Amino acid sequence: MDFGTSSTVAMLAAPDGRARPLLFDASPLLPSGVFADRAAGLLLTGADAERAAAAHPAGFEANPKRRIDDGTIWLAEREIIVTDAIAEVLTRVSDEARRVARRPRTPW
Repeated sequence: MDFGTSSTVAMLAAPDGRARPLLFDASPLLPSGVFADRAAGLLLTGADAERAAAAHPAGFEANPKRRIDDGTIWLAEREIIVTDAIAEVLTRVSDEARRVARRPRTPW
């Protein structure tokens, strides 16, 4: 996996050892941006975040990686810890990899 400033990509190894890109909404590129959905109280990632930002740009951070030194960001009238925003993107990658591999998430 490569958590990039603008996009995140991940590869998944098949049982035969061949690697293939993990797809998000039919694309190998997951936008790294996050959107704070004030009404639902959650963070959206990827294309969902970009679509939501069209209507409410104040809830969107396109490049949370660039904001890591800030500690927090202000989205949709909420203070969000930057590492929480980044973790949401990484969780999206993990969840999709588990879904494709048909392996459920195990509790910590």
